[in-house]
Amino acid sequence: MVITEYNTFLKSGGIFQNQKGFIKVSGPDSRGFLHRITTQDIKSLESGMGTAAAILEPTAAIISLFDLYCCGQFFLLVVDQEQRPVLLSALEKFHFSEDLEISDETDEYTFLSIQGPKISSSVKAALGRISTRLNEIIGLEECLVVAKEDFNKSTAGFHLFIKNEHLSTVTRNLETQKLKPLSLDLWGLLRLDSGHFFFGTDLNKKNIILEAGLSSYVARDKGCYPGQEVVERIFTYGNIAKKLMGLRIVDGQQVKEDLRLTKLLRNKEDAGYVTSLRVIPWSGKILGFGMVRKPFFEPEVRLELDNLGAEVAVTAVPDSFHIQRPVAKAPL
Repeated sequence: MVITEYNTFLKSGGIFQNQKGFIKVSGPDSRGFLHRITTQDIKSLESGMGTAAAILEPTAAIISLFDLYCCGQFFLLVVDQEQRPVLLSALEKFHFSEDLEISDETDEYTFLSIQGPKISSSVKAALGRISTRLNEIIGLEECLVVAKEDFNKSTAGFHLFIKNEHLSTVTRNLETQKLKPLSLDLWGLLRLDSGHFFFGTDLNKKNIILEAGLSSYVARDKGCYPGQEVVERIFTYGNIAKKLMGLRIVDGQQVKEDLRLTKLLRNKEDAGYVTSLRVIPWSGKILGFGMVRKPFFEPEVRLELDNLGAEVAVTAVPDSFHIQRPVAKAPL
């Protein structure tokens, strides 16, 4: 089934309906408020543009990851549905006397992700207009359209925020371009195959942001925000003890997928643990992620799965932070 869907994806692209929450922040002080509490430079964000952003604890631990769009008179925050209560709570926590309104608009929109190697012409034919720059948002009567790839830069993609009263019309227009619904199982496998982790599985609120591939979430020259002091101290001194890295099974192809929290070893020394592993059906590779300890979080370092006799290669994660002070490399 997934292989059939994968071939459809390669040929014509398709539609993934992810569950997302939508939070609207409006009012005279909304831009300054979001600039103060997030890791991004919101004051410089152009109208009609968006960015990935985070809210951190003072320790730099991650509270929430989301996309933020400047829609002229208001800002729209788009977050994974299960993280919506956390983001709402954080916004209220940091809201003091600013003149603004925070409202949950989740019931007003349906989220569709349209992805595929040659998807642009189909989306344009279905909707009439499309975004031309990454993270640019185009407002249509029926929906908002954002140029955004879910997998990698060689695969075009768009996010649609569809007003529910127009959902059937937009869906019908997409169907005329032979764009078919594809499963979230395929979406997850495509994400994994292109090196993207999952918040809540591979990373959680106990991790600091510099332990993950999230460099595009942080504007280092924006000034203060919660957690900024810790972030900059790490950049200065290079003091990071563990890091989320990709994993690839290189010896032990019969290894099962249910190995979360299995220890990673290097010559019997604790080198971290597995956060996820899955078989990629179209290639047969077993890929995943692990929280790897220093000094083993360098690409192509070889580790072992505890008690399983399987060898694992450490791989780079896209968008990882570059810490200024070099770390010691483990012998290959």
